[in-house]
Amino acid sequence: MRESEKTIKVTRATEINVPVAFEALEEIYESKPQSRIDVRIAYYDGTGGVLQSFNVTISGEHYHLLMSESPEFAPGKPANEYREIDLWKIIDQLSEEV
Repeated sequence: MRESEKTIKVTRATEINVPVAFEALEEIYESKPQSRIDVRIAYYDGTGGVLQSFNVTISGEHYHLLMSESPEFAPGKPANEYREIDLWKIIDQLSEEV
């Protein structure tokens, strides 16, 4: 080995934290026979560019809670129906469990 004074170009990938301006439910696929909802969520920056997207599956006890009548987070909600705000509540619960 020897010392050198040469320079070379090297490409390096670095991770940075980017603020998310908003998040959106991009796609929702529901299968009542399988008691499952698959949701694609996208994170956007302040200019409307997609930073990242990922999938979440709502199944099991979370699916049954979402489809239940009048859960604690949605008084007056009919059974087997949900609103976007109800989906976000379950998605937030799933995120907290990870």
